[in-house]
Amino acid sequence: GQTVSPISIKNLEIKGNEATEFGGGIFISNHEGLGGVNDTNSSITATLENVTFTGNNTTSGDGGGLYVAQDSARTGGVDIEILECTFSSNSSSNNGGGAYFKSYSSLEITDTSFDSNTATLFGGGLMYIAENIVVPLTGCTFNGNTADTGGGVVTHGGTISIFTDCEFTSNSAIGGNEFGIG
Repeated sequence: GQTVSPISIKNLEIKGNEATEFGGGIFISNHEGLGGVNDTNSSITATLENVTFTGNNTTSGDGGGLYVAQDSARTGGVDIEILECTFSSNSSSNNGGGAYFKSYSSLEITDTSFDSNTATLFGGGLMYIAENIVVPLTGCTFNGNTADTGGGVVTHGGTISIFTDCEFTSNSAIGGNEFGIG
């Protein structure tokens, strides 16, 4: 199998971009049909540090600021680390206004803020979906995010979330809570 060189994105502003479907700001995936790496065993490791996502959106998909997905048919994984990033005023016509993660191998989010993001359906600030994965979120803030369900965060699919020193303020959900579990 192929191991893609580690992706490292640091000290960057991603602002005012739009995608029809996935990842208005950045799209990361090992899914062949979505423009990812073309090897069924490919693995991706990505670190985003001090990256600001502002005013990005999707018009008919997930992940207004950032979209990360692992193709479930592949044996290679997608490992993601988010450090000291800001997701502000991003929007998604579906899920994950700030960021959306699906079927990854590992995800860790540290000292990151999700402010004033919107999603039409789930996870105004953040949505992540995976089976039996532990996701540590440390020192994160969720403020003023909006969605139909889970204004701040939505987690789904058996993900175990560990929130340490995180703050949730003024998030709103039309049909649910600021934090949703499904």
